[in-house]
Amino acid sequence: MSLDKSKEAITEIEGQIKEIEERKCETPEAVEERNAELAEATSKFEGAIKELKEVRRLEELRIQANEVKTELTPAGTVALAPKKEVRALAKFDAKPGKQWPDAHTADAVGELLVRMSRGEISNRAASAHPIGSVDTIAADSMGETSPTYDGKGSELVMDELYRGILEQLYYESICLGLASVYQVNTSGLHVPIAGEAPLAEWYSENQEILPFTPATSKAILNLKKMGQRVQASNELLDDAYINVANMVSNQIASSFAQTSDTAYFQGNAGAGIDGLCDAITGFNTGSNVLEVADAETLTTAELAFCWENVHQNARQRTWVVSPQGWGSVMAIATEPQAGAVVTDSVRATIYGSPVVVCTTLPDDVLAIYGDFSMASSIGVKRNGLTLRGSADRAMELDAYVWVATQRLAFSPHSPEFLAMLKAPII
Repeated sequence: MSLDKSKEAITEIEGQIKEIEERKCETPEAVEERNAELAEATSKFEGAIKELKEVRRLEELRIQANEVKTELTPAGTVALAPKKEVRALAKFDAKPGKQWPDAHTADAVGELLVRMSRGEISNRAASAHPIGSVDTIAADSMGETSPTYDGKGSELVMDELYRGILEQLYYESICLGLASVYQVNTSGLHVPIAGEAPLAEWYSENQEILPFTPATSKAILNLKKMGQRVQASNELLDDAYINVANMVSNQIASSFAQTSDTAYFQGNAGAGIDGLCDAITGFNTGSNVLEVADAETLTTAELAFCWENVHQNARQRTWVVSPQGWGSVMAIATEPQAGAVVTDSVRATIYGSPVVVCTTLPDDVLAIYGDFSMASSIGVKRNGLTLRGSADRAMELDAYVWVATQRLAFSPHSPEFLAMLKAPII
């Protein structure tokens, strides 16, 4: 096998290992199957590395042999070897982030960002289609298809840029993975919330089944705007386009995820957002909140409090714990009462429910348990992500600026589906 083929084999196996590691497993059988596949792929990876080392060793021997042949004089003696100049690698291929489907897309997105910041695509081609259309001309970012309008921005990928940022946002944000998420087309949305259905009754033959009026309410999702500014030097824009795409997307998505998670759990008075933790505390005079005896040593009885107090209709139950709460939970695994916590190579579970570590919980909150999709809703503005670039805003710093905005709405409407453990007041 040649050197290039050996490298390709290693890259392919790395991709397989990454795919296996990221696979979600919900049953013990799935976990066992995943671990078996991971062990097999790891064995192949180790074999490919050994084969690559052997190919490189043989290649070096061939090079040395060729050098000796060229250095032989007509008399058969070895001439002095010419001094060799050591040079750096001629090319370094930047690696695209996980939000991009391939390197080509990341490169096109980076070029779009650079040209956007420099004002090179300000004149849009005439078209009835909006920028970033997702219809039959999804690949067209500036109004008409490529190559008809090449040079006017149509060859760039506005749609892929937006999709990449949003995909990374959903990947990093905890609240978007827990709550019920709705697409909002206007400035707000009323979401109907069904109350608890009455119990069924026993009836005799030909007896009327009595009607009832279901208890319903509504959650109001009023969109709020959050924004982030990304600034890059002129020297950075001269770097590989892929690096520019990764940097801008990572900063926007990470900041949006952190801001939205903080607002979801803690609220934001200035923006008029109610936090989930305050809603749990205020529900039924705090009946679903327990102040533990020792924040560093949780007991199974304290964990059981959460399980016992959430609403009986909670189905998709999840634990969200703070870093301190995570340490307390994992400490239980080393004690005789470890039956409450089961760990495997995928993630920890408590009483059969998965555990998510969150850094944006309030300082005094150790853990929240229950069905977050029943307890809360989040509204996301349809096509609400905006991104604009400028070369003038930071010209005194020889830098370029992008400003991104996104509109979200939060509603912790049904806190009875959650219970919370808090650290003791010192």
